[in-house]
Amino acid sequence: MSLAYTEVVFHVYHGGYWVKHYTGDLSYLDGHEMKSITCKLEEFFTVMSTEMSEELDGQKIWYKLPFEEAKQQKSLSNVDISFKNMCETGKWVGFLDVYLVNSIEHPHDMDVNDPFEEEIRVERNMASFVDEDPNFDYNDTPPNSNDEDRGEQFVRFRMGIQ
Repeated sequence: MSLAYTEVVFHVYHGGYWVKHYTGDLSYLDGHEMKSITCKLEEFFTVMSTEMSEELDGQKIWYKLPFEEAKQQKSLSNVDISFKNMCETGKWVGFLDVYLVNSIEHPHDMDVNDPFEEEIRVERNMASFVDEDPNFDYNDTPPNSNDEDRGEQFVRFRMGIQ
């Protein structure tokens, strides 16, 4: 007699994203919606794509066992070995938690293009540097000068004077 489950219950959480806390713990935020899908392990992607077609656009799929912590979540794809691992584990446990995560980490947050502290420091340091030739004499020929302010005065030629 086999204790393996032929059908598995998937709790699919969607609409959220992973956040790592300063303590190192992970949380799934803004995942307000959960849908239960009961199907055979091999049919999971087919059933999920028919029942949740709109929610799958631009999502990455993660899974974990119900008794595992969030930091033990695993990435999932149809051709990956992780799908085979999920099927093997799911048939003995009977329940799996699946998370659909936005591919944009925080979709509702605004991008702030403030310069980094390092960029500000580099700009401040570079402002004092000017590409100058240490051997260039500005008194001899000032920059942007066509040498009109000094030099020889031309003598006019006057007829009849020798």
